Amino acid sequence: MKCNIYIFILFISIILDVNAQKQKDSLEIWTYSIGNFVNLNAEKIIERKFPFKIKAVSGDVLSEESIESIEKHNSKVWNYIDSLGYNNIKEEYNLELKAEINRIKKAIEISKSNKRITKLYLKLKDQNLGNFIKLSKKDNNIYNFKVYSFDLNKIENNENLILDFSIDIKKNKIYIIK
Repeated sequence: MKCNIYIFILFISIILDVNAQKQKDSLEIWTYSIGNFVNLNAEKIIERKFPFKIKAVSGDVLSEESIESIEKHNSKVWNYIDSLGYNNIKEEYNLELKAEINRIKKAIEISKSNKRITKLYLKLKDQNLGNFIKLSKKDNNIYNFKVYSFDLNKIENNENLILDFSIDIKKNKIYIIK
């Protein structure tokens, strides 16, 4: 009986150790983008180009201790990735992120010039409806925005797709899909 208990404990210990190792070995760059629509989406879009995941772990207000912890973690990940043979991947990532942020900001500015879109947001606010946007990138110049609304008083209800549009930042054009 004691032997079975020891084997069981050993088995559980091995499983816990493997799971802990998996978490340590995950290649995640931590960011402070929680609550920042542009940065979160830019990170999500460019993440596909890099050999790591991007994880927002904190918002815009951070303690010095949190910043140090995030920077320490990221430094280890950058060094590890560099050791795999990548050259200046941190600089490449930062340049790509900045470019993507600028493209998304341009798309948002173009959307603000459309009367139908601006009226929709005012209408949602007047009707006490919340909204959220799902952003996707079709190609280097075209972004798709899906705007969903939900009742702030009945959050448990489903959200509704109320507008689907694409923006071509190169042509400065908006294409309303729905």
